[in-house]
Amino acid sequence: PMLALGVTLIASSLAAMTIYVAEDGNDDTGDGTVEKPYATPKKGVAQAETDDVVFLKNGTYTTTSHIVLDKKITLRGESRDGVTVKNTAARSGTARVIKLSKAGARVETMTIRDGKVSGSWCNEADVGGNINMTAAGVISNCVIAAGQPASKAGTLAEGDRGGGNIFAGAVAGKAFVIGVGEDVQVNE
Repeated sequence: PMLALGVTLIASSLAAMTIYVAEDGNDDTGDGTVEKPYATPKKGVAQAETDDVVFLKNGTYTTTSHIVLDKKITLRGESRDGVTVKNTAARSGTARVIKLSKAGARVETMTIRDGKVSGSWCNEADVGGNINMTAAGVISNCVIAAGQPASKAGTLAEGDRGGGNIFAGAVAGKAFVIGVGEDVQVNE
């Protein structure tokens, strides 16, 4: 009986968690619960462990350096039109929004915009201003929009783009997408 109780306690402590982020949260005093959310996606991602979900409540989240998904977690918005994640860094050099570099990582149900890259379009490090996806992750039910420059600012994507994505309106024209599947709508 004691062994069974110990195994149950260990198993429950290993279960995936949901970490909450809200515009009115606080990265210093928050603990990632629904009652005391963090304020930034970066803090939520930093606290997440394998298979956790970082849940962004509706709002606009800004960053000046990219959010790195280098572990198998899900970054999920409350609604595609209600959650916007954007980069507000100075417009010189690269100001990417999300870097997805771990197989199995997911980005779901949000708008990602205003990323910027510089350099050669044929260099992996220099494309994907909104999302630079270099591992077999998943992007699902997202709007990817308004990257700069238009020739290379959308998404560099390996792996599964999920479904219901819209790559729309890069600053000077088309969003640039490498590795797009049939399930992706590209709006010009």
